[in-house]
Amino acid sequence: MAKPTSVTDTNAFSIYKKICREAATDNHVFNTFRSMPKYTYVVDNLGKNLGHGFIEVIKEYLGDISFTEFTDKFKFNDIIGTPTVYDYGEYGKWTPVTLRYIKTILMLKDLFGDLHDMKIAEIGGGYGGQAAILMSEFNIDHYLIFDLHEVVGLQSRYLDTHQLFNYQTVNPTQLNSISPLSPDVVISDFAFSEMSSETQELYFEKVIKNSRMGHMALNFQSAHGIDSWSLEKYKDKFNSIGKNIDVVPDKTLAHVASRILLWGFDENNQNK
Repeated sequence: MAKPTSVTDTNAFSIYKKICREAATDNHVFNTFRSMPKYTYVVDNLGKNLGHGFIEVIKEYLGDISFTEFTDKFKFNDIIGTPTVYDYGEYGKWTPVTLRYIKTILMLKDLFGDLHDMKIAEIGGGYGGQAAILMSEFNIDHYLIFDLHEVVGLQSRYLDTHQLFNYQTVNPTQLNSISPLSPDVVISDFAFSEMSSETQELYFEKVIKNSRMGHMALNFQSAHGIDSWSLEKYKDKFNSIGKNIDVVPDKTLAHVASRILLWGFDENNQNK
């Protein structure tokens, strides 16, 4: 049996992978997967209160721009899968994860500037929600999503359903066979930090090493026999390739002691 590449690749998450695999082809599962506890435990696992925090951060980034005027175009992300949607009063009805995705694109724009015509690589793509919001906001040159065999089919169906076609999915077998890439921006929402150290080394060499900029949410909660990098290991790896990084608290998820690792932000500042 192949060694698990990440926490979600272990036997403990076999039902999660089964749901992803079935959602790619079964209409009923596709229309309800975001209401299934074994799925939402992994991806749609943010409570209503966290949504309030995301709203406050979004408002800070938007300044004088109307919240609803900017965000309403992303409502499509809460249609498929029958997710739990909460009422945030004057700010509308949302899932917290969609609010987090909106917060992320605003942070990316603030750090790296306009993402139009950039090549984006996302390590671990959930159901495709972050990719959908990024591609609907920016004219991305090309979007790569790296994920498990069982998951990429769901991502493809989700993005295709929303008429978003400028992407490519890459599973672990395909990653082994490709040459090192040079994306403009690498993003990851915890997935990279939940991989085995061996798998992290592979992604570092193939995806991260030659990238220009990056934004990765990290946690350091090794589980299910997966031994992932420590914060010191991240610092050593990026230092070895001459990349300056910054590691900042994720204030909206302080309860899980998460961090956001950034690189390339100094390059954008020099170009302003």
